[in-house]
Amino acid sequence: MADDANAEDRRAYLGFIEDAITRMASEANTLKAWLVPVVTAAYGYAVVRDSWVVALVGILATAILGWQAANYLRQERAYRDLYGSAITAGSVTFNMNPGDHLPPWRGKKSVLWSWSVFGFFGSIIIGGLVIIAVIAFADLAA
Repeated sequence: MADDANAEDRRAYLGFIEDAITRMASEANTLKAWLVPVVTAAYGYAVVRDSWVVALVGILATAILGWQAANYLRQERAYRDLYGSAITAGSVTFNMNPGDHLPPWRGKKSVLWSWSVFGFFGSIIIGGLVIIAVIAFADLAA
């Protein structure tokens, strides 16, 4: 009977970790969903009004939300490592703190350069830089 309770506790613990992973992924997707209309409006206004400052605001918003998405991805990976440790561990400690699995920022540039962070946010920033360059070139030509 104690083994059944222990197995059920173990399943619940793994479920808690899975829920944390799901929340991190969901929050990163929410950031992307909010960013698209904001940047579209900023870049659109910048193009229509020839305002490189507004394009710069769009780039800044993208960089801030990209940094936050990288943090969510970093935490998600730490919880995935915690999940792997919980599966391989002989005894369950029911610890939800991924601190031992959370890598320092300076050592994990792979999070910033991942396709889900740089591939999405980086391409939006590059688009903003192109808009700024086109506006600047148009001003020089005029």
